Amino acid sequence: MKAPGGSGSGACQALLKDVPHDASLLAALVPVRGRIARPPVMSGPRAGFGLADGWDLSGLTLAELWLRYLAVGGTASPAQVAAYASGQLRPDSHQHNMIAQAINEHFTDRGEDHPVSYQDIPPLP
Repeated sequence: MKAPGGSGSGACQALLKDVPHDASLLAALVPVRGRIARPPVMSGPRAGFGLADGWDLSGLTLAELWLRYLAVGGTASPAQVAAYASGQLRPDSHQHNMIAQAINEHFTDRGEDHPVSYQDIPPLP
């Protein structure tokens, strides 16, 4: 079972409530009175969604997220991943980036952008 989302997760669910299950995430999101109309382009170090909103938008179950997290080298338990990804515990940068990578790979596997931001990645020269 998926843990409850963090701040803003209700807004993400509201945006997607009328979307057919097989629709693309980017095609599903439409402009909503000053809110984000689609996942932001990953152009800056702080661009993008947090873990809770990204997990919510992905539709991944905890088991799916945890398996993807393990596949990129994660070692935390499913309970820890759920707490980090839902915003109940604050992960360190390494754990945040591992979970973000797992979620972002789900989006890129579907031919979409990678909307979850990474932390403390130094800019390229």
